[in-house]
Amino acid sequence: MGFRSLLSLSALLLAGLSAQDPSPNLIGVWRGDSLCQVKASACHDEKALYRVKAAEDVPHHLAVTFSKIVDGREVVLGTIGDCRTKGDHHTIECNYERGAWLLSVSGDQMEGTLTLTDGTVFRRVNLKKQ
Repeated sequence: MGFRSLLSLSALLLAGLSAQDPSPNLIGVWRGDSLCQVKASACHDEKALYRVKAAEDVPHHLAVTFSKIVDGREVVLGTIGDCRTKGDHHTIECNYERGAWLLSVSGDQMEGTLTLTDGTVFRRVNLKKQ
């Protein structure tokens, strides 16, 4: 196989891998503030820690573990294992029975909302990649 053929094959393989894998800038640990938008509820402002990784059982998807920090310790609230990246690959959408998380990444900053099924914006988050 000639050099040009090898170079073309390598480029095709890399393009295929990047099309399959979630954007690497989304993967990692994110820490910051989760602010309640419905003040007359059981909701409280929190320090948040989100862990984003490639989903193990669903190709091309992400798993996001949502945690809060209480007395300096991480309290895991749950994981949504079937999150999808939007067309721009800088936005994560995680749907679950109570609503949907929409998280957008720009550099090392993540901003997002939790919107309930009735359309109420319940939380806003501002996080920084660790």
